[in-house]
Amino acid sequence: MNTQYRECVNLTRFRLSFVRSHFFSLPPQAIARLCSFLDSDNDDKGKLFQDKEYVEYYTTCYDMCTQRTPYNWSDQLYSRHGVVIQDYLRESVLTRLEEQGKEGDIFLLKELQHKWENHKLMNKWMVKFFMYLDRYHVKHHTLDTLSEVGLKKFKAIIFDEIKTNATAIVLSMINQERNEVLVDRGLLKQVVGLYETMGLGELQTYTSDFEEQFLRSSREEYSRRSLAWIETDSTPDYLLKAEKALTAESARVKSYLNNSTEAKLLRVVEDELLLKCQKNLLEKSGSGCIALLSNQKYEDLARMFDLFNRLENGLQPMADLFKKFVEGQGFR
Repeated sequence: MNTQYRECVNLTRFRLSFVRSHFFSLPPQAIARLCSFLDSDNDDKGKLFQDKEYVEYYTTCYDMCTQRTPYNWSDQLYSRHGVVIQDYLRESVLTRLEEQGKEGDIFLLKELQHKWENHKLMNKWMVKFFMYLDRYHVKHHTLDTLSEVGLKKFKAIIFDEIKTNATAIVLSMINQERNEVLVDRGLLKQVVGLYETMGLGELQTYTSDFEEQFLRSSREEYSRRSLAWIETDSTPDYLLKAEKALTAESARVKSYLNNSTEAKLLRVVEDELLLKCQKNLLEKSGSGCIALLSNQKYEDLARMFDLFNRLENGLQPMADLFKKFVEGQGFR
């Protein structure tokens, strides 16, 4: 019995040693290779692992997940998957972004987008290596999928640390574009898309971390413009600028913002450029509604009608002035 017992103990030790050696060899080799590839900033996103290599790594993980207790390593592998991503993001990605942030605004956005693309590649291969966990362990224990774990790690470690600076840079670029400075719209679209993705299927992150500040910044910008224009421009010139601004903001949303932002943004612009100075524009001496009617400026009147029609009850003040004009004509 003692001999059988010792053989059993030795066999158990051998199996544990075998599993541990695989746990600390093949998968880490693949992970180290993947991390090294990402750190190299290689633009070639082709096939990183050959089919034979991938099958070898997958099989190792599969073997570790299909043993009976106490030889089943599913829990440890699931935990290791998260730890590997977490460590890489903290040690390689966050450090790099902090360095790039010192180089200037545009460099930070470009590096953030580049690291996000790398992370998606890493997430893809990590899911492939540990696929058996997703199919059985995750479902059985109602855990986050491996893809969800990767996204949440990126959000917590990278996005939440960088978002304040990133948002400020994006808002600055948008205001530059409003001032006719050429900006990289493709980059803006990619970065704004990251806000959407970080919501994990919802728009809450996009709304709270970007849109609210964007709308507030837009209101401040158009409030300043309105004050400047009303002092120097005639009503037709002012309304022409307002029309162009509304068209530009609508195009801006379609180019690189979420479609849900359009109605909110246009309302902000309408409030600042039209609602708050409607009376001043309509009654402006020499170029207001009465002057346009007197001089038969029908194109300007049509633009005035279209713009104030965007406001709730926005045509009533214009109608009152038209009535006043008609009555004045009748007494001549």
